[in-house]
Parts: sequence; structure tokens; C-alpha cells
Amino acid sequence: MRSGRPRERNKLSVVASMERRAWVRYASTLEASCQDSGVLRNAGWPGKVLDVSLGGIGLILRHRFPPGAPLTVELKSRDGKSLQTISVRVMHSRPIIVEGHPCWLVGCALVRNFTEHEIQEILTETDANPNPTPLL
Repeated sequence: MRSGRPRERNKLSVVASMERRAWVRYASTLEASCQDSGVLRNAGWPGKVLDVSLGGIGLILRHRFPPGAPLTVELKSRDGKSLQTISVRVMHSRPIIVEGHPCWLVGCALVRNFTEHEIQEILTETDANPNPTPLL
């Protein structure tokens, strides 16, 4: 007969499934322009960077990209200055509403991780705060 107490391994699996991120994420105010490798190579979809980490980036876009899609993302400052162009692979896309508009939250893994120096440069452009607070 079972005692009604959850097994220890079940507790561990619940905790492990709660958070799988390998890097700290930082909120961002950067703009972005995304291109896929399809026929419309010159077409770009504007968006906003929600957050960045050493290994990934979260984007708010009006266009849905399927998981696995390779993208080229141009990171831009709020004044439109091009900062860096990165290659990413879409990990997930889910619908969200932003200021009353339907959008997509697109989570991407970087093809090449940012260096500590690169992430600091991005964070400096993101906000005047020299020590941005990580997202929990």
C-alpha cells in the first residue's frame, strides 16, 4: 500500500523541468530586423528584442517563424544604429498580445554564443544602467 507521499525522484523531476535555462537572461530595449533564408532574402521583419543571454535571444515579432528555422537578426539601437548581425535558430514561437496587437514571442538559440564582451556591449546599448538586472 502506498503512503500517499510523493516519491523523491518525482520531486526532482518537477524541479528540473521548472527551469532549463543555461544562461542568465537580461531585459532589452533593442530593435531588431529578421530575415529568413527563404526566397524573400531582401525582405526583413522588424521586431523588438525582449531579452538576451550568452546563448540566446527572445524576440517580439509580427511574423511567425517555425521551430528550427534559421534566421539572420540585425540588432539595432533605439535610434536605428546597426549594432551587430547574428545567426540564430528558432527554438519556439508562441502567440502573444503586445499593446493590443497580435505578435509572436520567438525564442532563438545563437549559432555562435555571445562573448562576455559582446553581451556587455549589447547591454550598454540596451539601457543607461551599467549593471542591468537579470530576469528571474
